[in-house]
Amino acid sequence: MLSYSNAGHNYPLLIRADGRVEQLSQSGMVLGISPSTQYELLETKLEPGDMLALFSDGVTEACTQEGTEFGDAGLSEFLLARRSQPCSATVAALVTHVRGWAGGTSFADDFTVVLLRRL
Repeated sequence: MLSYSNAGHNYPLLIRADGRVEQLSQSGMVLGISPSTQYELLETKLEPGDMLALFSDGVTEACTQEGTEFGDAGLSEFLLARRSQPCSATVAALVTHVRGWAGGTSFADDFTVVLLRRL
């Protein structure tokens, strides 16, 4: 079981082994705004082969020179196509892909990705 809360950040993506993509879209107030904020604790079951993606907005907000964002859909498609590959290889490929998408060698914003897979 995965227990989680979201404190105003990008919604994690759960790439299921069977090809479904779920956005863990419940959200709470941004962390640190109010010391009295209560966060809802949620749970979902991770099945064998499922991959969880945690990422910063710099990943999905990376833009082409024409202003098109990579977006949640772009990230979902990329991860889905590589759902059976090792997480480390997928992260390395994602960095290369998004740099190419944005047409540069550096990122305009933070770029953080954490992938984990249930074996």
